[in-house]
Amino acid sequence: MKFQIFLVALGLLSDCRITSFTRGVSIFPAPPVPVPVRIAPLVSQWQSASYPGYGSAFLIFALATLVVILPILHRPTSSPGCPSTYYLYSTTCGRFCYRYESSECKSWTSARTTCRAEGGDLLVPSECFYQFFKDHARQNEGSCSNFWIGGSTTTPGSNYTSVRGDLISNSVPLWASGQPDAFGGTESCIEMFSSFNYLMNDAECSNSKGFICQLFV
Repeated sequence: MKFQIFLVALGLLSDCRITSFTRGVSIFPAPPVPVPVRIAPLVSQWQSASYPGYGSAFLIFALATLVVILPILHRPTSSPGCPSTYYLYSTTCGRFCYRYESSECKSWTSARTTCRAEGGDLLVPSECFYQFFKDHARQNEGSCSNFWIGGSTTTPGSNYTSVRGDLISNSVPLWASGQPDAFGGTESCIEMFSSFNYLMNDAECSNSKGFICQLFV
């Protein structure tokens, strides 16, 4: 009788599987776990490593974490002191709110009107903080990949001034090589031009582009 019980128990155990949830014996067959086709080879390799049974769960968790965290790490910090669509820039170079507009392309004049309606103006170019905005420009590209900033002239090719009235010299290193060139004699406004790695370029003010608003707090 005891021998028969032993055989029955042995038969049950032979059908059991080790589950990754209890790390013990289950008398119910473990259901198959569907794995997306594209990551199946990677999951298989992971599960065959040092942590069998946990590879797919860990991989999915890691991928989900990257999807959530990376955009946050690359995005500037918003501030309660700025309007909801603005972000805070605060360094020894200055303190102000700013925003990139890349979904609604406008002429230089219309872009400035939009910024002024929000209590600010187009971004005034400065050697102190230009690199920051240059580096973030590509991350903020949308349907508009170039950005108007706050500089213009009434005599194309020279005498550019900021929207605050400061002279913008043609020799400052913010200009792309060979710019401003007053091409066609009609380029009177300053843009950050993607083809020049977002260095400054003179362009026709009537062209539709993205823009950067600056709001002092």
